[in-house]
Amino acid sequence: CKCPRPSDADALFEEAMQRVRRSARGAIAPVACVQAVHAAATLPFARGMEQEKQLMATLFTSGQARALQYQFFAQRAVSRWSTPSGASWNTSKPRPVHKVAVIGLGTMGRGITVALAQAGLSVVAVETHEKQLMEAKQVVSGMLERGAKRLRAPPALDKINYSCEIQAV
Repeated sequence: CKCPRPSDADALFEEAMQRVRRSARGAIAPVACVQAVHAAATLPFARGMEQEKQLMATLFTSGQARALQYQFFAQRAVSRWSTPSGASWNTSKPRPVHKVAVIGLGTMGRGITVALAQAGLSVVAVETHEKQLMEAKQVVSGMLERGAKRLRAPPALDKINYSCEIQAV
């Protein structure tokens, strides 16, 4: 059966691809879906099916597929853990956390410090080198102030105590 092809099909698929890339940034499966539909709409049936088969083979063996499968099974395993005394995820209660420490204020440490302070926790941020500590303090303050503007809330600057000494923890 010959189906008529819209004259602007390529433009439609390009627009769809741009939308998918924006909304699913970094995910390869949504992009492959658009590519498969494009192949089905523009190629002869056999070639379209072959292209879809190749795309699926790539997706099934990708690192993202393995990571998503791991996440899926890990989420289910969490609900089944227990200890010999009978404690499990649904019978134990979390202890309240009021104060935390972040050791090392590189890129990750800075981000973690900001997230914890914005969550309302008191943070002790430790960096062993004075120069890096001052740089991190400036960057973290900027991140908190930008976040506060975006959220229209006061910055959580008072939640963080900086130190070069591990004993501050």
